[in-house]
Amino acid sequence: MTTTRPASTAAEDPRSAHVASGDAAATVDHLLLGPPEHGVTRHGAALAGARRTSMLDVGTGARDLAAYLADDAGPVHVHLTDALLGADHRAIEAGVRAIEGAARPVHVTLHDIPQPAEGQARYERRAALYARIVAAAASVQVCSEAERAMLGDVVAAPAGDADSAARGFGDADVAGVGVATLPVDARPSATAAGDAVLALGDDAPVGVLGFVHPGKDPQLALDVAAALGRDLVMLGAVVEGHEDFVDDLRRAANARGIELRVLGHLSEDEMDAAIATIAVPLAAYRHISASGSIGRWIAAGRRPITLATPWVGELSTTAPGSVAVVEASTSAGESGDRDGVIDVLVDAARAALSDPMVTVTNPSHPGLLTTPDAARRQSELLAAHLTPLGGVG
Repeated sequence: MTTTRPASTAAEDPRSAHVASGDAAATVDHLLLGPPEHGVTRHGAALAGARRTSMLDVGTGARDLAAYLADDAGPVHVHLTDALLGADHRAIEAGVRAIEGAARPVHVTLHDIPQPAEGQARYERRAALYARIVAAAASVQVCSEAERAMLGDVVAAPAGDADSAARGFGDADVAGVGVATLPVDARPSATAAGDAVLALGDDAPVGVLGFVHPGKDPQLALDVAAALGRDLVMLGAVVEGHEDFVDDLRRAANARGIELRVLGHLSEDEMDAAIATIAVPLAAYRHISASGSIGRWIAAGRRPITLATPWVGELSTTAPGSVAVVEASTSAGESGDRDGVIDVLVDAARAALSDPMVTVTNPSHPGLLTTPDAARRQSELLAAHLTPLGGVG
């Protein structure tokens, strides 16, 4: 295991000031599980780094996590999805058992909450795993009120599980689950976003941002781009194992007279430069509960076109004007009518091409948290479940 917190002597330990002031949350080790480029892993590292607290890189799967949790060395916190525990059900099961049998208190922030739209079999399998993690955790956080509501739908306290019920988890309204919303940190390029979009040519592409995999329904973006006669650029890397899927998308794009380009892993500066070339920022995810990809558009000063979902509604209320929300007809949304969804997205995209400034927004909206804000909120939620230093909780 590699320690990744800031190097310091004991006297200079950045946690020492917090400990002296009674900040119990500073005693928690923050575990970084998964590859460093994974959005959830990066998010966890950013929040821990903002508070200058202990970060430990524990590896990329359940076995690495289990080895660390077997050591009774005080409380830990980890940002987690079932996928970060492993690539198959056996590995994920091992990870859940490691949390259930941990020798130390495990505080978790859960991402990618299960939802019925995944399909009943997958939903039930993942929901059961998440329910067990919640029951075993010392505390639970999520990244939106929408996620907390979803967790309430899938997690139920087992009958007679007094320990779970006492912590307030697993009840119908998941009252004990905290919310620390995803941060949006304005990029330097955001100030020039308006000038950049006004300078784009007539052939500037449609863009989608983030990791590429079937769960994000990139075919929907391809349909919109083809209707506009614009190329589609994917600002991100293909998730391992889905290369054939993307090859199929490329062939489909070529057959419709447009090009599909996948840019792969990008540095922050490279991402800013790529965003500046996009005429239509598109984030048409039909089943999301929180999205760092949408936040990254906003951070660069761009206002992505999104479909109405509970979380998008939450974001729009918190930070009005940060996203361009389109709503498919009730019949199209409920029946899964792709043509109806594509039609409203194409209309919004054409409006963006007619008036490029509608794709520009101010990322420094007072309703949006920065990384230091989100880190502070995470620490406050952790502290509520820890014994105060120097006293008895």
